[in-house]
Amino acid sequence: MSTINDIAIAAMQRNEEVNPSSPIFWNLANEVYPLVLESLCEAALICGEPEQRNNTTPFTIPASTTFLANPAGAFAILRVEIDGLPLRKASVFDLDMENNAWQNDPAAAIPRHWFPMGLGNWGVHPQLLAPVQVILTTVGYPVTDTPPYTGAETILLPIEFNLGLESYVTCWSRLKEGSPEIDQGMASYEMFLAIMEELSNLALRKGSLRFSKTMGSISEVSPIQKK
Repeated sequence: MSTINDIAIAAMQRNEEVNPSSPIFWNLANEVYPLVLESLCEAALICGEPEQRNNTTPFTIPASTTFLANPAGAFAILRVEIDGLPLRKASVFDLDMENNAWQNDPAAAIPRHWFPMGLGNWGVHPQLLAPVQVILTTVGYPVTDTPPYTGAETILLPIEFNLGLESYVTCWSRLKEGSPEIDQGMASYEMFLAIMEELSNLALRKGSLRFSKTMGSISEVSPIQKK
């Protein structure tokens, strides 16, 4: 697996730094490493990767609670399972359209829906009479460390998509150089988006193998293999 430092050095090579591992114009720790993290976060938003499912430590939904914070290390919630079955996903808009007083509905033994609240929070409807344990599938944070980054943090994405991350860093690091360089850098950002599109297709392919369309169990035969 690659590290943040690997992407940073490759980006500095593309920016024609004489010594990419110790650049003169850019500061690796304070400027380039954070850009690598930005590229990873944008990739996570575009592609939903890395996808994680923690089936060893269930998440406990407390009683009499509607809104919840994401568990540690979770960028966004993708799926909620109770007793091996997926809980129906809704939105606050859906719930408001069905019943604008849904937050006052009587508590139940298990929730009927779950819904996202931005990236950092989510909720269930209705509230619970007693705590319930669920299994969460989430988009994990690209790295678990906090700034300042050492550069040794591992990148969980497949190595063949490193070029996209390098392109992102190459583009936005050129903001420091001025207008002509920024214009040239936008081509690198377009390359980042194109590569992330390929990664999205891979994520969809992996998703079709992780879950069936009905019960959420692993699919034995993928749609492509059926043809």
